[in-house]
Amino acid sequence: MTPGQRPAGSGAAGPIAFVTSICRDLTRSAAAYQALLGYRRAEHAGCREPACVMLRPPHADIGAIHLVERSTAQPTRPWQVRGCAALEIVIRDADEVAARAGAVADVELVGGPRPAGRTRQLRVVHVRGPDGEILYLTRILPAPRRHVLPDRPESLVGRVYSVILAVPDLDQVRGELLAALGGTQISDRRTGLATVALVRGDPVGTDYRLSSLSLAGGCLVEIDEVLGIGRVPPGRFAGPGEVRLSGLAPGTPVPDLGFGTTPGREERE
Repeated sequence: MTPGQRPAGSGAAGPIAFVTSICRDLTRSAAAYQALLGYRRAEHAGCREPACVMLRPPHADIGAIHLVERSTAQPTRPWQVRGCAALEIVIRDADEVAARAGAVADVELVGGPRPAGRTRQLRVVHVRGPDGEILYLTRILPAPRRHVLPDRPESLVGRVYSVILAVPDLDQVRGELLAALGGTQISDRRTGLATVALVRGDPVGTDYRLSSLSLAGGCLVEIDEVLGIGRVPPGRFAGPGEVRLSGLAPGTPVPDLGFGTTPGREERE
């Protein structure tokens, strides 16, 4: 068994305990996230950074966002380098969230509300955060489902349930994730991704190949194949605008695959 590989029969890892979002100004980002999402500040004893905060959903102890300040690191543009490009949060009402986003300082509405997904069972709002990071805010409509997704949240905005990876080598990355996290492949298709094209500056209607893996607790990892994107230089710190899958529950270690998944590396120098 290779390092990070899960023993046979151990099942899927998950759910997502928290993701890390790197920011340039912690005060600004925390204010924007709390105004948009309604998350609450919580203790996070594992953080060794001088400036960091854990924000948790109103009615959940999982699916949190760990903000870490890196004021001098080089910014990261989503879908431009191999790694985690966005995070996805379940919501109760897309129109209400879109209206809220339009009123929050340092948050930009970049897509939606609109239907999405192969079965159109999703209604999505996409926003850009203070440092260019992308948040997918997704209402899951009642419909027959081939895999388990989060229930409708009690509050307007619920927990983080998915991360979106951008890679030039989907087949290789998917194999590594399945070996490390378990789970099940639930899709592999080509489709237009309007927000990806907008953020990258690609022509409208550009098709991308994507594949999703289901994890425990109604969580997902989406892999977007973007040919020609670069790899993060060895030893480079995560920069503002970058998000990482950093914690799985209950206490499952996150494998260090060198892209989008770092078990606390962003928390120390």
